[in-house]
Amino acid sequence: MSPFLPHTLIQRAVKSLGPKDLARTYVVCKAWHDAISEDGHLRGVLETAVAFDLTPDPSPTGLIYEFSSDWYCYWDGSYGLPQVPEVDFVFKPPLLQSKSGFVVTENSNLFEFATPGDVKSVLSKLKSIQEEFVKHDVRCSCFGSESDNPYLPFVVPWSTENQLSRGEIPAVLLRQLGAHEKLRSNVKICDDLLFFLPDGGNEDGDFNVIFSDTSVSSPTATQIKELLGDEPLVFYVGSDDLNPVPLFVVSVVADGLLGGFLSALIHT
Repeated sequence: MSPFLPHTLIQRAVKSLGPKDLARTYVVCKAWHDAISEDGHLRGVLETAVAFDLTPDPSPTGLIYEFSSDWYCYWDGSYGLPQVPEVDFVFKPPLLQSKSGFVVTENSNLFEFATPGDVKSVLSKLKSIQEEFVKHDVRCSCFGSESDNPYLPFVVPWSTENQLSRGEIPAVLLRQLGAHEKLRSNVKICDDLLFFLPDGGNEDGDFNVIFSDTSVSSPTATQIKELLGDEPLVFYVGSDDLNPVPLFVVSVVADGLLGGFLSALIHT
């Protein structure tokens, strides 16, 4: 009898693994390497994970750092930085930022409900849009001039069983992200939020547009509409009990994926 497991048995055993664990399994031995390489889905998971490094950045900056360590919480009456992590948090466990810049959740598996091809396509489109945002310094504008946080590409697995109305999506998403109950209980849908150029310039008309404006025809706005649709869901959560306030621009971007952009508003 052969001392090696049949390739089909190995493939069934690793189907549910996320890219990080699958990559570790891939190098266990030649038999496991060959079994994974022969399976189109598993090979696609690895190729996508390599093309877009989804491993967490150990030293995130900006919003992701602020939401985990450097935000102002008034829930406990302290009017200062969070003191008790078990009580004073924004997301628990904290949101992560991958080395390639995507906002992800701890132990989330983007391939849980989506095909590798769809994951790769969505990540490519989000990355392309974000690069234009960075190039033109596109930021979120609302609640005053201090609210100029960047838009970060954001994607999470989304069960195909979630046949929800627009108004129901925030509650399910926030619960999936481990948002604080104060955030989950205070959701404001805000479909008139603008892309913002800090210098006020919009010579090309590319970015100073409403997310849900179907008349926009600039190349980047067209990319956004192709990915998020004509009416993406724009909402922020929380109140002046927290600064900055998380803001989401999301849509079901493929079967099994909810994606878009995460930013933040500052109450002034």
